[in-house]
Amino acid sequence: DGKHKQDTVDLGFLAQEIKKIEVDLGIDNHAIVDSTNPDSLGMKTSKLIPVLVNAIQELSAKVEELQTEIKTLKGN
Repeated sequence: DGKHKQDTVDLGFLAQEIKKIEVDLGIDNHAIVDSTNPDSLGMKTSKLIPVLVNAIQELSAKVEELQTEIKTLKGN
């Protein structure tokens, strides 16, 4: 009836998606996704923080590099 709609949105990751990334990267030690019980995957989300921070640092460095290249190409 619409009376009990939530005004909040939950955000997160699917353990299956993170597990696929772990497999693609060759990580098989249950570092982030605990797949000891394949019927109920668990995630250690705190283990994602260093990975995400590193990705942000790499992207920031790439942006700075590209900005410098753009300035050079524009002759500034």
